[in-house]
Amino acid sequence: MNAIVSRIAALPANVRGICLMVVSAASYAIMLAIIRFISKDIHFTEIVFFRVGIGLIVLLPMFATGGLASMRTRHLWRYTYRAAMQAAAMAAYYLGLAMLPLAAAVTLSQTTAIFIAIIAIWVLNEPSVIGRWLVIALGLSGMIVIVRPSFEGVDYGALMVVLSALLYAIYQVDAKILSRTEPVTLIVFWTMVLATPMAFVASLFFWVWPTPEQFFWLVIVGAIGTLGNWTMTMAYKIGEMTACAPVAYTQLVWAAFIGFAVFGEIPDLWTWIGAAMIAASGIALSRMEARRAKG
Repeated sequence: MNAIVSRIAALPANVRGICLMVVSAASYAIMLAIIRFISKDIHFTEIVFFRVGIGLIVLLPMFATGGLASMRTRHLWRYTYRAAMQAAAMAAYYLGLAMLPLAAAVTLSQTTAIFIAIIAIWVLNEPSVIGRWLVIALGLSGMIVIVRPSFEGVDYGALMVVLSALLYAIYQVDAKILSRTEPVTLIVFWTMVLATPMAFVASLFFWVWPTPEQFFWLVIVGAIGTLGNWTMTMAYKIGEMTACAPVAYTQLVWAAFIGFAVFGEIPDLWTWIGAAMIAASGIALSRMEARRAKG
């Protein structure tokens, strides 16, 4: 085991980061497939509660290392707002996930990066240049290609996933602002601590006691979602963003594979075209951000 660890540690940083990002993408795709499977019998608000609650339990040992004194904050109202937004974003995503093919839902969720780019221009005063807007337009066009709104309206499930992507974008931009004065550990801790009771109260209106099998899958959802988040964070910490960010879009491939293997779903041509447009837009935006960060 030590020899394996030593060999992994000897790999270039970007290679290790890419490997971690592949694990993250696969973890999220598996988590979403499980959610789609159990959402037939368990209300999405209850799934949100187990997702954040079990995630909090998994991370508690890490939070406890610094003691309770290190978790004090003067921004409780700000974390309350963040927790509500996280719970709402998850709820919208899981609701849409139950109505859409897995690959389509995952692809639409990737528009978060595009919404972040738009919000960052206005809120963070990031450069508003023609190249950036063209890339944003490409990603939004990809979203429209997948949704393909008709005169009869827009698919409700697709609308929920896009709403979730927008909420996650606001949530992440807010985290970037908050991290200027607050440690990341504190941000994660208070957001999860407050989101858990919020999600629990919402789930009480639709609560159904899970069977032992369903409870097992709910625990797996919380654990594997936490794994996906941790490996993604470590990937960006170890490797360069320009190397790791494109690999995150392998989640689309994982979702297409799992959707076919488990649910018998085959993404249509328009989904693949829209996915390519959204992925290209996201990768281009991450490269622009990396170049800007380097000055």
